[in-house]
Amino acid sequence: MQTYTLRRTGEAPLEFEGELLALANSRQPEGLRNNRWHELALYRSESGYYLVEVVYRTQWQGELDHHQVAVCVDAGGVPNVLQRWDPCRHVDGYPPGEQYADRQARLISALTAGYQMAVSDLLAEAGWTEEPIPGDGQYGVALWYFPEEDFGDWREMVGSPVVDSYADYCEMLDAAAAMLHRSGHPVRRVTMPVAEMRRHLIFMDLPNTPAGRAAVTALNG
Repeated sequence: MQTYTLRRTGEAPLEFEGELLALANSRQPEGLRNNRWHELALYRSESGYYLVEVVYRTQWQGELDHHQVAVCVDAGGVPNVLQRWDPCRHVDGYPPGEQYADRQARLISALTAGYQMAVSDLLAEAGWTEEPIPGDGQYGVALWYFPEEDFGDWREMVGSPVVDSYADYCEMLDAAAAMLHRSGHPVRRVTMPVAEMRRHLIFMDLPNTPAGRAAVTALNG
């Protein structure tokens, strides 16, 4: 066992006895991830807790590095923590305005893709694997939920919504989930803001169609 001290932005450092399980980062020698990238580390403490360290590194003038640490009581929480982290929360990027919108979107997509790649590398190095749900042969049907304040953006995104309120949308999905449960199909509820759905569609080069959004939901739930 070794003593580790992890920095945490806005908080005191976290010190513990444990072992380093895996490291990964998303930096590239050139391109958008040359001066902005993420560094990930996974530790196991002497008491059996898992610690996930996510560091946003930047060499861009005006931006600052950001250090975060999450503590998981068991191994099962590690993938969930990494998959639900917003990798672009502390990215300022380009100035606001339509003239920079495309550049900002490409930056966010590149950093998100790099982070996801680093997550996969970290979990693979640590020996994490997942199995299909027993007896079903699949991971279940993923249903997309978004925050209520995103309902207007969702209506604009889908073009021809079949419901007129957020409550109707949730009721529609809850009814679908109940029907799937009755027929023996597992269901996963995936909560994702509309802006994040748009970023995933761009990154994955998928069309903004029901099939495209379903693919993003299935892969990110």
